[in-house]
Amino acid sequence: MSVALTFCPTCCEVCQGHPTLCTICGDNLTEAPSSSPALIPTAVSNINSIDILRGVNINDRNIHEEWESPPAAAMDPQHGQPRTFPTATECLDRIPRIKIDQYSAILHEATVEIQHSLDDKKQKEVLQFDAAVGEFLPHPPFKLSGTIALCSPNIQGKLPISQTSNGSDTILFMERGDLTFVQKSQNAKSVGAIAVLCANHIGIWPYVMRDSEKRSKPDDIPIVMVKRSDGKVLHELMCSLNYDVKVTCRIEAKKAQNTCIICTEGFSIGSTVLRLPLCGHAFHEKCALSWLTKNNTCPYCRRELPAEDKDHEQNRRRLGRSHAARDEHDESLHENQWEMIFG
Repeated sequence: MSVALTFCPTCCEVCQGHPTLCTICGDNLTEAPSSSPALIPTAVSNINSIDILRGVNINDRNIHEEWESPPAAAMDPQHGQPRTFPTATECLDRIPRIKIDQYSAILHEATVEIQHSLDDKKQKEVLQFDAAVGEFLPHPPFKLSGTIALCSPNIQGKLPISQTSNGSDTILFMERGDLTFVQKSQNAKSVGAIAVLCANHIGIWPYVMRDSEKRSKPDDIPIVMVKRSDGKVLHELMCSLNYDVKVTCRIEAKKAQNTCIICTEGFSIGSTVLRLPLCGHAFHEKCALSWLTKNNTCPYCRRELPAEDKDHEQNRRRLGRSHAARDEHDESLHENQWEMIFG
C-alpha cells in the first residue's frame, strides 16, 4: 500500500494539488506525521513557517487563536535608532556666528600642493593640504607656485629674515604667533618672497585670519594657513631633506561652492552662518540650531559635539569620541574642553 505524500515540512501545510511537490513553496512532500496538521486540515491554514522560525510548537499552538499583533515599537520606523541628545548649551553659545560679506573666508577655499624628489631622484612625492585664506588684501582668486623654504632664523617671520638662495619665486613657510598675519606677509615680501604658507600652532580649526588693525595693502603678497597637523608634517619633511633637494609649492585659492545641506540654499551676502568646530562644516544659523538643539552631531559628517545630557557626555568622553578626553580621571582635560574646541 502506497503512502500518501501530502504534508509539506516547510509550510506545515497539507497539499493535495501535487503528488510529490508542495504547490506553495516547491518543497518535497512527506508523509503526514501523527497528531500533525494533516489530521486537522481545516485548521492548517492558520499555521505557517513563521511558527517554525519563532520556535512555536505547532502541536501546542491554539489553532483558533488570533494572529499575534506586533508591538507598537516594531511599527515605528525610528525604533532601534540610537538615541539623540541636544548639543550642550554652552557649546552652542560659543560656536562662532559669521556675518557673510564678499570677503568672508568661508566663501573661499584654498589648496596647497607640495612636491619633492625622493632619494633616487627618479620619483616624486606629492602632498596635498586644504588651507584657509585671510579676510584681507590680496583677496582670492589667486594661483601661484614656487620653491618653499623655512623662514629663518625666526619661524614666526620676525625681521631680520635670512635671504634665501631659492631664487625669485620663494614661498616662505612660517608658523602662527608673535606677529599679525599682515605683518608676516609684509616681512616676507621685504625679502623677495611671493607668498607665505603659515601653519597653525594650536589645534583650533578652521581658523580665520583677519586684519584687525586694517594694515593690509593691495600689493601685499598672499598668505594661506594650514592646520597644525599638516604644518607639522610639512615642517618635519623640510627639516629631513638635504639642502639641495628642491621642494616646490603650489597654492590656489578660489571661490567655494558653499551650500547649506539642511535647506540646500547657498550662503548669500548678509546671511548669518554657523560654522562647527573640529569639522568646519557650515550651515545657516537657523538651520543649524534646529538640528543641534536636538542632536549633538554635525548634520553633515555626524562628528560629535559636547552633549547636554551629563551621563551621555561622560560616556562620550570615556570612549574618547571627537575631541573628548580619553582619560576620564584627568579632570583638567574635561575642564579645558572649551579651550580645546574654541581656543
